[in-house]
Amino acid sequence: MAPAQPVLGPVIAKPYRWIELQHEDLDFYSVPRPLPWPREAPLTLPAENDFPFATLVEGIQRLLADPEASPAPVWGRLLEVIQASDALADAFEAGDLDRADWILDRLARLHPDCPFVYFNKAFVARQRGRKTEALRLYQAAVQAAPNLEFLWMRLGELAEELGYSRQAIRAYRKAQALLPPHPQALEGLARLGALRRLEHINPAGERELVYVTPQEFQRVIRSELLSSTDPARVRTLWEQLLATGHGPLAVEAAQRWLALVPEDFHALRALAEAWHLAGQPAQAEAWLRQCLDRQPEDAWCHYLLARVRLIQNQTQAAWALLDRALALDPNLQPALVLKFGLVPGRSDLQREQQLAAWAVEHHSSQGLLLCSIQARARGDFAAALRHARQAYALAPDDPLALLHYTGLLGQAGELEWMAALTQRMLASGQGDYRVKYQFAIALHALGLKDQALRVLQDTMAGHDPIPPEWQEAIQARLDHWSGLVAESEVPLALFDQGILRRAILLRWDGEQSRELIPAGAPLPQQKVIRLDLKAPTHTVAVVVEQGQPRSNLAPVWLGCFEVEDIDCTQEARPPDLRLTATAQGTLQLSASQGERRLPVKWSLYPGPRVH
Repeated sequence: MAPAQPVLGPVIAKPYRWIELQHEDLDFYSVPRPLPWPREAPLTLPAENDFPFATLVEGIQRLLADPEASPAPVWGRLLEVIQASDALADAFEAGDLDRADWILDRLARLHPDCPFVYFNKAFVARQRGRKTEALRLYQAAVQAAPNLEFLWMRLGELAEELGYSRQAIRAYRKAQALLPPHPQALEGLARLGALRRLEHINPAGERELVYVTPQEFQRVIRSELLSSTDPARVRTLWEQLLATGHGPLAVEAAQRWLALVPEDFHALRALAEAWHLAGQPAQAEAWLRQCLDRQPEDAWCHYLLARVRLIQNQTQAAWALLDRALALDPNLQPALVLKFGLVPGRSDLQREQQLAAWAVEHHSSQGLLLCSIQARARGDFAAALRHARQAYALAPDDPLALLHYTGLLGQAGELEWMAALTQRMLASGQGDYRVKYQFAIALHALGLKDQALRVLQDTMAGHDPIPPEWQEAIQARLDHWSGLVAESEVPLALFDQGILRRAILLRWDGEQSRELIPAGAPLPQQKVIRLDLKAPTHTVAVVVEQGQPRSNLAPVWLGCFEVEDIDCTQEARPPDLRLTATAQGTLQLSASQGERRLPVKWSLYPGPRVH
């Protein structure tokens, strides 16, 4: 008789399985692969950006509970790191840097060479003013996770701040290569001279800013100079090159301008100024002599020659030329700045008083405007308004004097006077897009919102050229006033350097809050999220808070954005929300559905709803 066969029971599957997943958050926490994953959990990641660490934690816990498994020690340590991140977030939210440092030291021992630990230790060091230590920690972070662009950006920003230009350029280039096009990285490279900003007209006929190498920038500029026969266009190029400090190219532009109009005094003077910018004082002086032979009373030439004399260490001659320039034109602002030693961003009461006395004696409206700017910088609003009023009284037809004075009037609540003064200049035909913008702001503040909208719409539709940055500002104001962008009136909680103290959380339709912008993110930040609704609705309230998911501390209420006019038909795509945390620490929201922009508004609390 044949021997009996053993009876085999059913094979019981383990409650987890090993899977391969790629996500930048896994690299940030230095998580090994493959991952222990709950068997019933989906094998694909959700649409939102954040990795589902709760699912991974469940998988690790099942692995550690398996009596037949021999898990590597890293999984137990990693579980502690992930779970400790909530305590770390609470410490940051409470501003307790000592506790945060203690937690991070413990995590560094548990999970060595972890980018998450390096990154947060760098943040603590930077908050305490230990920037060199923070730089070393960012370097360790990018070595541990070289594929994470935000680590390279933090390294580049701090290296730039510390004056390590080469290191900053390398970091920005790496960030740009990892996530092209990277606007912040490109702007950093442009600030450091590794790239050049170039404005051109795209195929759609719109002005567009592109970034090119210095060699490509020179090639494009020289090509345009050679092909251009329009003196006005060449002059514009010269002005741009002068403003951005490109001395040798500015010389070439001025030479081309002078070749097109040999008798133009301004072209001749432009060439002298370009040589000065290019660091060639002898050439600058030679051309300035020709200018002064033609127009010996030109204040700008005397000022430029004074700058040349300073380069040549002929101080006494320089001050005499500067005084001569201001005698010819007491409103020559660069000469005033040089004479009184004014420094942008730095106020000095004694220098301000000296300039104010001189400006009153010499009837200098520009001198008084500079005094007003200085007074406002040091927080003396009354003095700033007084100086601005005196400047406007001296030069009521000067747009700069008007704009500065009316801007301060608006801050003082004198809206009717602000509107009256701007309207007066517009009625005289002297006001440009800046005056119209100021007039519209005054009208809107007075409650004349439809008129304010029409002023800005007419400004944008007019034929007068408007610089791109002003076009953006006017369009942004139109979007706000038209209800296409809403802004929370509750300021964000920030650390120094404009870094979020707590995460920004969103929820709607009674769902749990989801983290959209994490704590520690530098501002500005912008995120787009799909508004998946449980049921068709024309209006939805989106609640915004600042806090930490799973934190013991209550989140800070930032208000409620209401999105309206949603298309509920079956074929309509779900709306998209665009949330912007601005560099000024405010929160803005806009919404769109396909190509259609949706009305939005903000309130501190959601209003009653009638269904």
